[in-house]
Amino acid sequence: MIAKEKESDELTHTVIVNLDKQPAINAVEQAAIAQIEKINGNKSATKEEKDAAIDKVNNDKKAALDAINADTVKTQDALTQAQNAGTTAISNDNPETSVKTNAKNAIDQDLANKISAIEGRQDLSEDEKTEAKNKATEKATAAKTAIENATTTDEVNTAKGNGTTAINNVTPVAKEAAKQAIADALNGKDGQKGKLQEIEERTDLTTEEKAAAKKEAQDKADAELAKINAQPDVADTPAAATTAQEAVDAAGTKGAADVKSVNPAAKAKPEAKKAIDDALTAKNNAIDARDDLTPEQKTALKNAAKAKADAAKDAIDKATTDADVDQAKTDGATAVANVTPVAKEPAKQAIAKALEDKNAEIDKRTDLTVEEKAKAKAEAKKLADAQLAEIAKQPDVADTPEAAQTAQTAVDAAKKTGVDEVTAVNPTAVTKTSS
Repeated sequence: MIAKEKESDELTHTVIVNLDKQPAINAVEQAAIAQIEKINGNKSATKEEKDAAIDKVNNDKKAALDAINADTVKTQDALTQAQNAGTTAISNDNPETSVKTNAKNAIDQDLANKISAIEGRQDLSEDEKTEAKNKATEKATAAKTAIENATTTDEVNTAKGNGTTAINNVTPVAKEAAKQAIADALNGKDGQKGKLQEIEERTDLTTEEKAAAKKEAQDKADAELAKINAQPDVADTPAAATTAQEAVDAAGTKGAADVKSVNPAAKAKPEAKKAIDDALTAKNNAIDARDDLTPEQKTALKNAAKAKADAAKDAIDKATTDADVDQAKTDGATAVANVTPVAKEPAKQAIAKALEDKNAEIDKRTDLTVEEKAKAKAEAKKLADAQLAEIAKQPDVADTPEAAQTAQTAVDAAKKTGVDEVTAVNPTAVTKTSS
């Protein structure tokens, strides 16, 4: 009996003495090393959060090692249990990530506030709002990247502060309204004519003058639009936005005013009409200088020349191109210059004088009876009237010198015939001779 108890004590002592705790110790230390490496690689945690987690790992490692080395751990099961408890505790030692998370959340809220403010801007177009929101989103993304890359809490707070400032400073510049003001001045709005339509409806301008005036208006518009486009769509600070907005508003106002101020002076048509007036004046002076025309003929001639001048001016008004105006001017001046009188009065007077002389001659004839004298006078008058009718057939005014010459030739021929025939009347006395 005594021998068996001694054998049992020796066995127990052997197990206790031979229990190898080093593998468990190694496992705990390796778990701590791995967990610390994992903690240091966590980009979502700050240095302070990592340090706190590492301190907890070290504390849990010490506690685990103390448990493993405790005299109470005498069996393999107890050793394994102490090892597992230690490694589990160590693996659960993860760092807090609230600093960066909270900073990013703050940036998200700043962005939401900025987007809401942009949406509330009534002076911005949808495109301008979109541009500003995209810019604010870029600032937010950059801020969150800076937060993510920060290592310490101070660096995170700095990145967050910079991001908040950058987002809040995003200020859109309202350019669309200024551009629209210039466009309205050019093209019109709400039934009001724009400068381009106003120019197009000017009947005193030729096609070329209209094109030049439209180009002038467009150039003035483009000059101010270029100034507007030179300003940023979104400024990085309110002060910069104010400066840009003032420049945009000034360009919009100036552009609209410059466009409206375009008022081309008609040149081609007024000059053409003046040429017609000059041609008419010259024609009237030439008519007045003619001493072979009666006042009535001069008046008729001047009226005819004026009619040609008026027709020419009407053609000039209706002309559209510079070439059309020049042609109407040339044709009109020619038409006025070509107005040529036909001298009919001298011919009429010559026939009338011949008739008067013939009547006097007949009256002096003592060999003729009253009846024979009357008959002879009637014959002379008939001959005179026939040629006067030929003269009357010819125009008082011809449209060309050639036509005037033809008419004048006919008039002169009728005069000669009339005078000759009237002069040739020589009645034979019948009654008194017979007696």
